[in-house]
Amino acid sequence: MKRYDPRLEYIEACAAKLVELEYSNDVVAHNRNLEDQINTDPDMMDLQPEIQWYMRPYLIDFLIDSHYSMRLQPETLFLAISILDRYCSVRVVFKKHYQLVGCTALWIAAKYEEKKSRIPQLKELCRLCCGAYEEDMFLQMERHVLSTLEWSIGLPTVESFLSPLLAAAQHTTSVVGHVARYLCELSLFHRCFLGYPPSTIATAAHAMAQYMLGHLSSLPSGLTCHQIQCINYFTSFIKTPSASLTKKYSKPAYGQAAIHVQNILTQQAQQQALAMPPTPPPVSMTMLTPPPPLSSGSGASSPYTPESPTNSDHLTPPHTPSSMAMNRAYAKVQAIDPRYAYPHLEMDIA
Repeated sequence: MKRYDPRLEYIEACAAKLVELEYSNDVVAHNRNLEDQINTDPDMMDLQPEIQWYMRPYLIDFLIDSHYSMRLQPETLFLAISILDRYCSVRVVFKKHYQLVGCTALWIAAKYEEKKSRIPQLKELCRLCCGAYEEDMFLQMERHVLSTLEWSIGLPTVESFLSPLLAAAQHTTSVVGHVARYLCELSLFHRCFLGYPPSTIATAAHAMAQYMLGHLSSLPSGLTCHQIQCINYFTSFIKTPSASLTKKYSKPAYGQAAIHVQNILTQQAQQQALAMPPTPPPVSMTMLTPPPPLSSGSGASSPYTPESPTNSDHLTPPHTPSSMAMNRAYAKVQAIDPRYAYPHLEMDIA
């Protein structure tokens, strides 16, 4: 197949960027109107007899790895997941066909977004699935997915709203775009994000990326409650990202976004540890110190030998018992054996 001249591709890309900047506001407004047609329903997906939510991360990992190996555009991945979710919202999918539906959705999205030379062939799809499905099965599933969705493929995705935000932002580095896409792809793994429109997720990811990288001193005040909820979800899930997602965004081609995020989280954890008050000693350590002796005037018994008050630093001998105490002690002994009470008397005991 004859390749295009690289110079023509560069001129075409520059012309496309100029057109996008000129009509960006109209494009965003049109995409917001199309958002209402996205019929992804997580409640209906809950009713799947065999597909469970714990299976979703494995399929998303597979699609991310496949998408990266074929060097496809970011929009292709988000469109593939959108097709997958819309199909699973209205059709029953068996567990043995779950990977087939996901791979077919990626194939349809590549046909819609990529140029002809980038579209994967059927033999490549069979190789990605390790020969689990034949080529005819991909063709049959493609027809079934398109008929189920009524051939409505080009609905807006998260990337459709994130790209204009990155293009319109001033003084924004490429790392912000990579971190924002990292957060957007993180949202593909979790059910809670399916209830929000793509524009909300894109705006929340962009604001959080700017804030994490220090481009904003605080989060924008104009965020809606739904966007703030998405940011809270990002804060929770960003601590345990997928291994495939971390591997992908640790590469220099993606600005090492995962490494930047991990460094930021480590710094925040260290700052929180320094700001915390010192930990008090455990109770077992405080019990090792003996309590001070009670004063003689309190009348309570003490295990310590009473000491006479003195002005010197030396301890004085114990108190000599009083005569009344001695008499009581001798009376008790005499009741037992008088010889022990008065040893100086010679008494005959019969």
